[in-house]
Amino acid sequence: MRFLLFLLAFQSLSAADLVAEGWHHRVWTVYPVEKVKADEELPVTPIAPAVTMSAARGEREPFVAVLRPQVPLREVSVVAGVLKHADGSVIPAANITAQRLGYVFIDEPSGTRINQAMPYPVGVGQFPDPLLANRGEVRPGHNLQFLITVQVPRDAHPGRYEGTVKLVFRKEPWMKPDLVPEDAIRVVLNVRRFALPERSPLLNTSYANLRELPEAQRTPERLAEMQRGFIEHRQTPEPLVPSPKLKIGKNGVLTVDSAAWEQAVEAVFQNGGTHVFVPV
Repeated sequence: MRFLLFLLAFQSLSAADLVAEGWHHRVWTVYPVEKVKADEELPVTPIAPAVTMSAARGEREPFVAVLRPQVPLREVSVVAGVLKHADGSVIPAANITAQRLGYVFIDEPSGTRINQAMPYPVGVGQFPDPLLANRGEVRPGHNLQFLITVQVPRDAHPGRYEGTVKLVFRKEPWMKPDLVPEDAIRVVLNVRRFALPERSPLLNTSYANLRELPEAQRTPERLAEMQRGFIEHRQTPEPLVPSPKLKIGKNGVLTVDSAAWEQAVEAVFQNGGTHVFVPV
């Protein structure tokens, strides 16, 4: 399980494209900074021909697929296909990942306790944030969302790539017999001629207090996985966990056990991190 880098509790700005319309359901795409709440209805517009993105070589570029049905849908997941260039080169399906977006209940709008207006609309309710496994189910009148990310190889040929990703779901006995339980989303990716540097010259830091997660989500394996996710997106997580432990002996001597923290620091740099903050 991983987390998006920031959670800003603001309403969707209606920057959503309807990309598929199936049997008693619709699918929209939005840019990840747009937060679509669990019960929020998106506008019904003409179907867009494709999701169009642009990325440098060595860059990751995401979008969010929002599924809203009028009937219950189960075992929903994203199946990626290859993206093809006119010259025959491809971006493999393995370079396209999908994670389901879970929801966090926000009971107080952002900025409530400060004496100035926020620069964006705010709200309360179920907002998307935690990144979960590529599988979910959804009841009628609610949104099921997936973060879909294309990782462009560093040696990719520049130019236009096209392909599809599919939302698939379980076909139930009560559905119409000729129903194909999937929706295809056409993807167009324009790969730039330049590549991002392998090591970012920017010292990017994202604050995420992983110590506040439920105990079941704070296992060493899950914490390491989440912190790798930050590094993959060129961010240093702060604070880095597990933190050094302070101990006071029976004789009053104070000692610091930083062994586990030092292992976490080593993992940051092994995975391409650029910096860490020393706890004081």
